[in-house]
Formats: sequence, C-alpha cells, structure tokens
Amino acid sequence: MMDRIQAALLAHSPYRARAIDIVYNELDDLLLARRFDEANAGLLAIATSDLPLSLLLSALIVSLPWKAETREARRELSKKAQELAIAKGDNALRCMEGLLDD
Repeated sequence: MMDRIQAALLAHSPYRARAIDIVYNELDDLLLARRFDEANAGLLAIATSDLPLSLLLSALIVSLPWKAETREARRELSKKAQELAIAKGDNALRCMEGLLDD
C-alpha cells in the first residue's frame, strides 16, 4: 500500500486524490474483511511516514467505525495527525474534533 501511495504522490499534483483513494479503499477493504492485523500495520505505516495531513485524515476517517479493533494504531496516527494539524494552524485542528483518539 505505501508504495502505491508514494507513487501517486510523486506523480503530478492531481494524483494526490488518487493517493487518498488508495489509503481509504485499501484500509476499508482490510477492515471489512476483518483483517485487523494488516489494517493496523497499514495505519502504523501511515503514522510513521511523511505523508500529508489529508492522507492521515483519510485513514482516520475510514478506521473510525473500527476504533476498538484499531485502537493502538489509531492512537499513533492521531498523534501524528495532531502534530501536523498544529503546525498548519488552529483551523486544521478544529476540523478534526471527534476524529482523533486520545
């Protein structure tokens, strides 16, 4: 998954939407198939990457219904997203209320 995300981001700017689709669709497929170990690994890979905030938010959104099964990975992803949002400014952080895990 990370290779496809990075390839989409390295392409021209319109491909950022494709990278968001990759994050959302691949995690959604894993979660719906109840492949939580793989989904958690994907969430952690995203959390430890240098991906833009929009991709982290996509991962947080798709995993929200599965909070119990992805608790630790979501916690790490939330920390990273919060750091990026703080760096972007107050409005970015406000948009994330209810999405972040403690």
